[in-house]
Amino acid sequence: MQLDIFRSLWGHRGDRRSIFGDVREAGLAGIEARLPLTADERAALLRDLKEHELDYIAIVFTDNAVLPDQRATPAQHLQDLDRKLGSAADLSPRFINVLAGNDRWPLAQQVSSSARRSSSHENTNSFAVSKPIERDPCIARG
Repeated sequence: MQLDIFRSLWGHRGDRRSIFGDVREAGLAGIEARLPLTADERAALLRDLKEHELDYIAIVFTDNAVLPDQRATPAQHLQDLDRKLGSAADLSPRFINVLAGNDRWPLAQQVSSSARRSSSHENTNSFAVSKPIERDPCIARG
């Protein structure tokens, strides 16, 4: 088994590119970072990942980054998830870390939304990424 270590950019406020060389030099497998919202930003990230030969774990929020609009419905979150999964696939992430829904929903609504998310993607390729996983990776955040 091979241990692959990723550098999480969770909370990183600087320029992503400034870290990529350090990540590569340290021998890490790649980065975990939010999915860029625009096509231009995704294209730039893809170029940087290829240039530094790094793998990518995408972080996807539904509705909005971190704090969702309190008026957004579960259906709107599912639509947003589908759109963002499609966008993430362009980057061939090794994994997609999905933070979906709204913690402020009543428990019953959270459970119902989670079940709908799972069932709506159960028999589709929505979660498929174009890069196959060839090993059983373990991930450590650093």
